Amino acid sequence: MNDNLPLLTMIDDQNYPKADNILQREAVRAIILFENRIALVKSQKEGFYKFPGGGIKQGESHSDALMRETREEVGLNIIPATIKPFGMMIERRKSTLCENEIFEQKSYYYLAKTDLKIEAQNLDDYEKDLDYQLTLIDLDTAYKTNLALQNNEIYPFIKRETFVLDAIQKYLKNDMIFYDTNFLKNDEIYLKLVKAADTVLEKAWLPAYKFQICLVDGTPIGTTDLRIGHNAKTYIGGNIGYEINEAYRGHHYAAKACRLLFKLAKLHQLDYLYITCVPDNVPSYKTCEYLGGQLIEIADIPEDNEMYQEGKRQVRVYKFEL
Repeated sequence: MNDNLPLLTMIDDQNYPKADNILQREAVRAIILFENRIALVKSQKEGFYKFPGGGIKQGESHSDALMRETREEVGLNIIPATIKPFGMMIERRKSTLCENEIFEQKSYYYLAKTDLKIEAQNLDDYEKDLDYQLTLIDLDTAYKTNLALQNNEIYPFIKRETFVLDAIQKYLKNDMIFYDTNFLKNDEIYLKLVKAADTVLEKAWLPAYKFQICLVDGTPIGTTDLRIGHNAKTYIGGNIGYEINEAYRGHHYAAKACRLLFKLAKLHQLDYLYITCVPDNVPSYKTCEYLGGQLIEIADIPEDNEMYQEGKRQVRVYKFEL
């Protein structure tokens, strides 16, 4: 187990001056589900909910820290074989310890199961003062409670926990969790998120990211999108679409954008992708060949497909193993 978890989001309070020193802290947090309820720590004093977990000691693995912190805070023993990665949160805000310092917290969240035995807690003094207690509660109640408290300046971490509670609800409803995409960049371009679109069942549209392709200086040069999952429409229309403005063609920018999207697709556990184009679109199929795609076939477009309504009749279907 390592720290290579997808970033759910970054919460940056931007309440700090320019500072050279960044105080970094890493922690692990357990997501323990019991049917329609979740095991959380409740502060009986302040009313908020948090996930069991805490700081990683030097030389300690994530799994060892997760088991130790969960046992100490709520008395539950995590079964090691059940630990699965969920996602990472990053927080940045002004340090409370030093005037010219930035505090950065990385929290790694893991799904886990426990045995049925509940042991005595072993709380720190501040945890005792907040009266931390193990609570089994439905997700929506915990989320709504925290949502009302998340702007508490004394306990800024409530905002983080609220975000993750919402993400878990989406996960359990099989709604896709959209990840932070700020890592989609290289030395020449970056992908600027324009929209994250949910599934539209009646149209068989899969969840999708839509981006503007920009040079590193911010100049927009085209658009691209990534559809997550596979169905009949993505086989014909592709998982990835792209268009480069005419003035910027000839520099492999489409291929470079696709390579960035491959990384995002892997985070969503996709093993392969399709990119398609009409047979006479030479620049597009040259891009697919440049990327190493395997030509599966030249497929007929079904009459009920939107592309058929646009006058297109066939597509070259390229498969990319990730």
